[in-house]
This record gives sequence, structure tokens and C-alpha cells, in this order.
Amino acid sequence: MLNLFIFLCSLVVIFSLTHIIAGMVRSSSFPRPIAHLKNYFRYGIIATGYILLLLLTCEYFHIDLTPLYVAFGGGSIVFAFAAKEILENLISGIILALQRPFTLGDKLTIGSFAGTVDSIHPRHTCLHDDSGQLLYIPNAMLIKSVLIVHPKPTATDSKPAKKRTVKKTAG
Repeated sequence: MLNLFIFLCSLVVIFSLTHIIAGMVRSSSFPRPIAHLKNYFRYGIIATGYILLLLLTCEYFHIDLTPLYVAFGGGSIVFAFAAKEILENLISGIILALQRPFTLGDKLTIGSFAGTVDSIHPRHTCLHDDSGQLLYIPNAMLIKSVLIVHPKPTATDSKPAKKRTVKKTAG
């Protein structure tokens, strides 16, 4: 009877924590380029919590999940190889969104490509080159390559610099 009580308490704790963390993700603010990924994070947390509940339930009822572990292990290896470039670009997009090495309107030079940043997406960044063509640059290329950023001029850049005098007294 004590084992059943511990089992039920564990279910309640995992279920509650899953929804508390998912609620925190839903109400938090993310940087603009990855804000739309918030729901994916939330659903991932909820799915992880439910998978933990399922595993805990199977453990309590002594259900052997070894064949399931082997199948998911093999499937995840196949998935990782198939989605390598997509995941690489998504992770690079998150890194770019957090580091913000450039902003909209900056001029970029990446290898033989050059243009003005039009938009930043999780998988790619769009540039307009001098001829008006739209270039889709994968984010992984922006992370791996030498990136030259020419920031857009600001209002203070066009004004002549004011002369400042600093007086120091020894003493």
C-alpha cells in the first residue's frame, strides 16, 4: 500500500511540475527571432513530463520496456542522421538570436555573398544583395564562416563629432 501511495505522489509531482514549467515558458518573453519557438519548447516540456509519467507507470507495474528502448534508440540515430543539417541550422539560428551579432538593416559579407539583412528566421537569414536579389543564407553558414558585419549608420554617425575638453587637476 505504501508503494502505491509513493507511486501516486510521484505521478502528481511530475504532472504538476510539468505544467508549472510549461506555464513559465508560456508566460516568459523570448528574443523576437525565436519567440515563435516558445510553443515548441512548451510542448516539448509537456511531452517529456508525460513520457516520465508513462515510464514510472510501467516501472510500477513491472512492464519490461527493453524492446521499446532499443527501437527508440535506433530510431533516434536514424532521425539524427536524416535531420542533421536542419537541426544544425535551427541550433545556429538560436545561437544567432541569443548572441545577436547583427541586426536588421546591417550589411553582411559571408564568403562570396554580400547584402543587407532583410529578416532572420530559425533556419535561415534573408539578405538583399545590391542587384535586389533575395539571398537565403543557412544559419549554420553564418556560424561557421567568417562573417563581416557593416552596421547600418545611426543618426549620431552622420553628425560631426563634438570636441570635448577634459580638465584634470593634480592634487
